[in-house]
Amino acid sequence: MIEKNTNLGSVNISLDVVSTVAGGAATEYSKGIIASDGETGLILDLYIILGYGIKINEILVEVQKKVKYVVESTLDVKVEAVNVYVQGLRNID
Repeated sequence: MIEKNTNLGSVNISLDVVSTVAGGAATEYSKGIIASDGETGLILDLYIILGYGIKINEILVEVQKKVKYVVESTLDVKVEAVNVYVQGLRNID
């Protein structure tokens, strides 16, 4: 749970919301996302399926950057790590 305090009161954001925001940033690849609290920020574990024949390393780095940016800018929280786990490959039509 993320808690933010403002001059009007407090706002609580569940880790499920963080997972939903992160999933929106990686919709074309995402199979599942788990958000947890780290020592200095959120840790996001993304489980994805990629298309066969693509440059996997380039896609992974771009997914990490995009998810980190979207979560940090949307929720105004720090992301400590974006871990990506490739669960499989699929044929590209």
